[in-house]
Amino acid sequence: MPSRKNIQNDLICMQLVDTHSHIYLGQFDADRDQVIACAVEKGVHKILLPNIDSTSIEPLNRLVGAYPDVCFPLMGLHPTSVKENYTDDFAIILKELASGAYTGIGEIGIDLYWDKKWLREQCLVFEQQLDLALEMNKPVVIHARASFEEIFEILKKYEGTSLKGVFHAFSGRLSRPGMSLKEVSSSVSEGWLRTRIRDSTRW
Repeated sequence: MPSRKNIQNDLICMQLVDTHSHIYLGQFDADRDQVIACAVEKGVHKILLPNIDSTSIEPLNRLVGAYPDVCFPLMGLHPTSVKENYTDDFAIILKELASGAYTGIGEIGIDLYWDKKWLREQCLVFEQQLDLALEMNKPVVIHARASFEEIFEILKKYEGTSLKGVFHAFSGRLSRPGMSLKEVSSSVSEGWLRTRIRDSTRW
């Protein structure tokens, strides 16, 4: 059995990755630098920053400029931002992605927790961004809040592809009749992770 000292040494050598942070948002202005410094001190050497919509691009990239060796930007249109004027936002997102400056595509997906009105549009934008991820060979961050069945049906279309990434706000069970995260992972590709979310959190 490994000794406590060996385990501690392994943890010291381990480089952790925060796969999902919106620390560029205004509510973190007061202590953002301290939080990042603390994360790095504790072994978190990479922080991935999924985008939300056109209004979050500038603060996201400003933080990346301040911490280029720690913060890595993703670009995408968040499902809760897919509303009546989403095409304007999406055009800006596509232009940003065309620059080649982003590590991955996100935050994308479907959110039926807050509103079901825009489900058709969310599905359309989700698929378009998945297609871009394959075309550009980029990982994705999938927001899957109260929408696992809908997301699963879309991801089945990508069976056998190289699609990979992270499920965020995952609210499904690991086993249910005919559907599971394991099934998605094996039918789409290996290398999927999942994270959960607090009830009051939108992103």
